[in-house]
Amino acid sequence: MNRQHRLSLYRMAGPGLIGALSALSACAQQDPSTPAKTVAPVYTTDQISGLFYMQKYWIATRNLEKAVWYFAPDGVAYYNPQTGFAAEDLAAVASSKKGPYSVSGGRMTVQWGDGQKSDDEIKIVDGGFNWNTGMYLPVAPFESAAELVGSYEGGSSVSFSGNSTIIVKSLTLNADGTFSLEGASSLTNGDTRTGGQSATQGKWSLSGYALALTDDAGKVVRGITFPLDDAATPSKPDRMFFAGVSYAKK
Repeated sequence: MNRQHRLSLYRMAGPGLIGALSALSACAQQDPSTPAKTVAPVYTTDQISGLFYMQKYWIATRNLEKAVWYFAPDGVAYYNPQTGFAAEDLAAVASSKKGPYSVSGGRMTVQWGDGQKSDDEIKIVDGGFNWNTGMYLPVAPFESAAELVGSYEGGSSVSFSGNSTIIVKSLTLNADGTFSLEGASSLTNGDTRTGGQSATQGKWSLSGYALALTDDAGKVVRGITFPLDDAATPSKPDRMFFAGVSYAKK
């Protein structure tokens, strides 16, 4: 898969236009006491390790799956860890989403904790690798909270047997450490359509790979985040991943 194809997948990952936004300095707190727990990603036909962003297109549901995969130094693979890579974060991952993995002879096998097994050939491509019908791109954390400042739009859609679900989110991270988040959802079931909207605001902070949104009522949403950048655009980065959603900078 070439670079342009890879970038086209990024653009499929959420709605919105990618535009230029001047760099701002962030006042949001970045906690140095909780550093990232990952090492630089490595991917060859003989070794896979580190943190990767996976994209997999499901034809049946017309859904582009977006997920985090972490291949830990101790030989355990984690599918979609939600909050970080400290021991307590990884311990909280369900057994069906983690298990020992091995790479040998150009193949990778993951033995999941629920007894299931994933096994397929590794294919090295431009900028990452393909395995088990997914493409895996190595990622790194934001260098500072200042990189996150801006307005973003993202979402997801799933269609199956005439039914569809569409979710759109708009997230603004301000330089003073405040945020606003708006969401809209639409569910179509045959001739019936339902939906809803929500809005919240509060404070945000970055700690390693973890972005935390604390609303005015004290409720905290914490998820893994990292930049997804297209070098051809003036905005750096022009896209980010947060809590399972790929957001385009507006």
